[in-house]
Amino acid sequence: MNKFKKELEHIINTNSIENECDMPDFILAEMVVGIIEVIGKASKQNLDWHGTDSICHPKKGMEDIKKWTQEELQKNIRTNFDYGATVITAALYKKLYGEFPKCGMSGQQVEFAKHIFEHLPVKY
Repeated sequence: MNKFKKELEHIINTNSIENECDMPDFILAEMVVGIIEVIGKASKQNLDWHGTDSICHPKKGMEDIKKWTQEELQKNIRTNFDYGATVITAALYKKLYGEFPKCGMSGQQVEFAKHIFEHLPVKY
């Protein structure tokens, strides 16, 4: 993170961003780095709380989900998932069944799921 901070200081200085808030470039860079570190820690705590290693790699529960029929999976997506989880689960559903679930996703959710699907590994 030190290298990034130094590069950020240079970018801030080169573009005279410090003049926008009357704060030296090194203090602005330190503040941005601090924000990134705090957000990163909070994001990791949130993922741990939800039982995932990352957004796309659940730690637990996948064995149960693999046993669901297509209909059960669609029903559970429709009734039990928030916006982001629906997108991720829909991408995984398409990986398993070759199509997105029929669960009332918005157009934006489908677009996000398509993007995630395109980046899923061949084996999981």
